[in-house]
Amino acid sequence: MQERWKDYITKQGKGTRVNQQLARYLLEHEEEILFLTAQQLAERAGVSQGSVTRFCYALGCTGYSDFQKQLQQQHVAAPSNAVERLEYLQRVQPSDIEIIEAEKQGMDQLYDVVAGQAYRATVKALVTAPQVYLVSARLSSTVMRYFYYGLCKLRDHVILVEPDTVQWQTVCCAEPASSFVLAVSFPRYSSLLVQQLQRLHRAGFKIASVTDSPLSPVSDLSQHCLYAPVTRHSIFDVYSTPLLLLNLLLKDTAAQIPNLEQRMARLEAAEAEQHVYEEGGRL
Repeated sequence: MQERWKDYITKQGKGTRVNQQLARYLLEHEEEILFLTAQQLAERAGVSQGSVTRFCYALGCTGYSDFQKQLQQQHVAAPSNAVERLEYLQRVQPSDIEIIEAEKQGMDQLYDVVAGQAYRATVKALVTAPQVYLVSARLSSTVMRYFYYGLCKLRDHVILVEPDTVQWQTVCCAEPASSFVLAVSFPRYSSLLVQQLQRLHRAGFKIASVTDSPLSPVSDLSQHCLYAPVTRHSIFDVYSTPLLLLNLLLKDTAAQIPNLEQRMARLEAAEAEQHVYEEGGRL
């Protein structure tokens, strides 16, 4: 169990006697929990199943199955570099079916995400903020570039901010009151990105993040967090679920932008004039 998980469970375990009892069992039986149902955990820890569920909610999970899934992913994430990840996968040898099933379970969690207040607030900011800054780094920036392309089609004043660019150096000069920052950050979390968000947070920027867990280092720097699990049972993390979440953000943002039809018509006309696409091409 990684240290952030241990610290978080320990913190939640400082409350009631039941929470102390449950936290102690979780910390002492880490491997065993990976294979227990909520009822079995409750019985072995000497608490009610409802207490287990409430404890998981307090950890920022949607329930026990979500907690268990995140704990399993922490075990996969335990190798700290690419060589260790490869050695781990060669030893465990997860099947393609297992990876696909893990992605299906991750996508199921998006039902709660898109129904939440943080999601609605993020959509509103993407529609109304005078300036939108999209901040990411390393592998996480691959999905942000997809979102950037789509959002630029929908509205003006969208700035992509990545390391080693002038935008990365100058974003701190923007006016916080008229700016909205959306960050994407997944393991292994970029220290450059975290440091940039820390600077923007101290300067008073409104920040929302798309990340994988309440234990992500960007969570405490964000006013709104949208959690999209990533499947880690492959040589590189699988970003299908984050991509779906970003696509839904684009769809719901588009639904609230006034006069979008006219904008899209102008774009289509300009692209047709420039012969951007082969005949029959889309977007």
